[in-house]
Amino acid sequence: MKQRFIFPLLFAATILQAQARKDYAVFFPVTTYTGGWTQLPATLTECNDLANDLQTLYGFETTVLPDKTKAGIKTQLAELANRSYGPNDQLLLVFSMHGYFDEAGEAGCLCPAGAKANDGAFDTWLLHTELRTLVARIPCEHILVILDACYSGTFGGKKGKPDGEIYKETPDCQANIQQALSRKTPLLHRRRRQRTRPRRLRNWSKECA
Repeated sequence: MKQRFIFPLLFAATILQAQARKDYAVFFPVTTYTGGWTQLPATLTECNDLANDLQTLYGFETTVLPDKTKAGIKTQLAELANRSYGPNDQLLLVFSMHGYFDEAGEAGCLCPAGAKANDGAFDTWLLHTELRTLVARIPCEHILVILDACYSGTFGGKKGKPDGEIYKETPDCQANIQQALSRKTPLLHRRRRQRTRPRRLRNWSKECA
């Protein structure tokens, strides 16, 4: 008789665990610059599109914070560090803005709103080392950071310093996208019960062709 109840209980526990998880996404797009930087008008639109897909297709709680300065980003990350998270909660952080690599200090950084054209004191540029520390303080077990910025490869440290040619679109770009889209993620399978392409990924696929 006891065995008859084991599988229903395990199934119920799995469902409750999935329901208890919360998914968060916070976007930091910068569109408006001064001091000689070029404007980035598409960043806000792209982040809004992705936020909408995550919310409507996958149930994420999304927040878009446009044109934040270095101080504003640090304040928001500190606020995220003061929140409580469940063991299965997930947090996505997206930074879409200019980036820079300081050759003298061998340091990569993000250039948010209000960034100076030349900031040797790093008063307005957000060093990748600072960002790593701020993110590490957030007590969420599952965090994914996306850097949509130049020199984002240096986020991992000095070894990521770019020394090759500037990225060029090649045929294997399309192949890599198709390979990524061919896989079903557990979340996508559970929410949608079929594989679909989020709008933004569909656009990337076309742009890369």
